Amino acid sequence: MNGLLSHGSTPWLYTVIFAIVLAEAIMLVGTFIPTFSTLVAAGALASHGTLNLAVVIAVAATAVVIGDRLGHLTGGTATTQVPPAIQARPRWARAWTRTQRLMARHGQRAVFIGRFIPVVRTITPYLTGRARIPYRQLLPYSATAALLWASAEAGIGFAAATGASL
Repeated sequence: MNGLLSHGSTPWLYTVIFAIVLAEAIMLVGTFIPTFSTLVAAGALASHGTLNLAVVIAVAATAVVIGDRLGHLTGGTATTQVPPAIQARPRWARAWTRTQRLMARHGQRAVFIGRFIPVVRTITPYLTGRARIPYRQLLPYSATAALLWASAEAGIGFAAATGASL
């Protein structure tokens, strides 16, 4: 185990962090990916010098922004019509239409706030793409939320591991 966490494996650890955070941002897969535990563990490794906390945060935030963009692109390529499975159920169709209107009006805030809510953070970029919100309007919100989110989650691991070793 010690060899796995040696400094020679550090680039691989950053790659794994990036891949896990990016995978969480991909719709449908995202709800099954343990990003919280990944970033807490990465923060703990940073407190012991195996990883660099600033790099962990930068890697995770970059993966979030790329993942949000991919989700947005996926939503943007979908037709503007209500999907047939939803259209078949009037109540769902009304909820879908309302969601689209809310995204068009509050998509930037939804991207920011959604980053801190599991599952919502995976679906929100897709919905903003469906609402045809230009990504350039979302990018500042996505990037800011990504930095705060990654800092908080990795920071928890860093602080916990630092406190545990005192």
